[in-house]
Amino acid sequence: QQFISGNYIAPASARGWRLLSSPVYTDMSGGNKQFDLQALKNEIFITGSGGQLNGFDPSPLNGPTVYTHDQSLPGTLSQKYIAAKTINDKIQIGKGMYIFSRGSRYAPDAYLRQIQSAPFSNPTPYTIKYKGQLFIGSLNIALSSRNIGAEGDGFNLIGNPYASPVRWGSLAKTGIVPYIWQFDPLNNAYIVTESPETIIPLGSAFFVRVISGRTNGSINFTEDNKYTGAVYAPPFLMSDKSSVPGNIAIGNTFTITISKEDFKQSYILKLREGALDEVTDEDALKLGEGIVNIGGITGKLKLAIDERAFPNAPKQVDLFVKVAISGIYKLTIDPAKSKEISALLIDKYLGTQQAIEKSNFSYNFSVDKDIPATEGEARFQLLINKMGATPEKDQQISVFPNPFREKITFNTNLKLDQRSKVILKNIMGNTVFQQEIRNDSNLIEINTTNIPIGLYILQLISFDGKNIKAVKVLKN
Repeated sequence: QQFISGNYIAPASARGWRLLSSPVYTDMSGGNKQFDLQALKNEIFITGSGGQLNGFDPSPLNGPTVYTHDQSLPGTLSQKYIAAKTINDKIQIGKGMYIFSRGSRYAPDAYLRQIQSAPFSNPTPYTIKYKGQLFIGSLNIALSSRNIGAEGDGFNLIGNPYASPVRWGSLAKTGIVPYIWQFDPLNNAYIVTESPETIIPLGSAFFVRVISGRTNGSINFTEDNKYTGAVYAPPFLMSDKSSVPGNIAIGNTFTITISKEDFKQSYILKLREGALDEVTDEDALKLGEGIVNIGGITGKLKLAIDERAFPNAPKQVDLFVKVAISGIYKLTIDPAKSKEISALLIDKYLGTQQAIEKSNFSYNFSVDKDIPATEGEARFQLLINKMGATPEKDQQISVFPNPFREKITFNTNLKLDQRSKVILKNIMGNTVFQQEIRNDSNLIEINTTNIPIGLYILQLISFDGKNIKAVKVLKN
């Protein structure tokens, strides 16, 4: 039996997609353990092309509600789904299914409220009972990738073949990245983690990805992988009774979560010496969009887990934030545990900056769907820097300390006169401080006690108004 949750609060509905996998088989043709869709049809309405002629339930449009996924097809991840052709299609054990759940077919007035007449019902919880021969033993699943550099490359939809939960870290894997993508039907989006303690519930499917540069990989299930520990945490993925713990904690990791009521999604930023700022296999792509969404932006790609080079100078990380409806939302930031990192949250819509100095830092903000600037790629930035970084230097100016607090000093080998100025501008371009240079010394100190925390441009301006030099500086 597999539990399917329901009664979701608005704006979500339990009528929607699930990633499922059968723990039983009904056929061994060709030596492969396979099952058909009849067990599912006994519990929920299954529709598809050709309707009743192909064994599906009747419906006005005969829209397919069961798909498998084929990595060998061209296109993006969403273009690689294949609809079931008949109710007797055979699906191999260990292959995941993408299924549209309308609710239990035994609910009151089920056909009327689920298929025939809108508005359709928000289903209550129910269970799916699989009938067949229980799968036991080992299963090696071959994975593939087109390996052509396309966005959908390497993603494979596989399923837990057992009538038991499985621990992600116990599975033997070859040629795949360390991440697992599990679907959260409440938020209608994916949760991504690399934690070995992640539990894969019975009857559930999930995505993995073959590493770049390879055309194949594998994942091996054995009886020893079955989770037999204490009862795991309360439901996190609302499709089942699963538990997705936090990602592996390292000293220079930020976890940023957007939330509203029961809806939430997290983005992980990892900082590491020697890492690359472009997208690599150390990053995890963000798949799809749900009720609440957050990710990091690198180029044109959105990331759920984002590894970047450790900052030795101020580094800006653009955030993607999007929601389904207007309202008040919260960002919660668990900052890097290392004392080497300082960070600011920049709200470009409001023109504000907040220092992130403690665990579970929170920031409430409003989204108006009629005002594009209140969400999307243009709203938030994270500004990070190494504490006590060496002074920023070029051939003409050195600034110290940077980051600074009560004062900042700069030394220049430029020839300045009495009418030159030093100006500080914030990231919005507004001047927050200016001072004439009143002596012939090239060592100049500025009192910054009354300047708000944030990123600034320090400019030297000549007597005739020309910009001599500009340097980025950070107050924390």
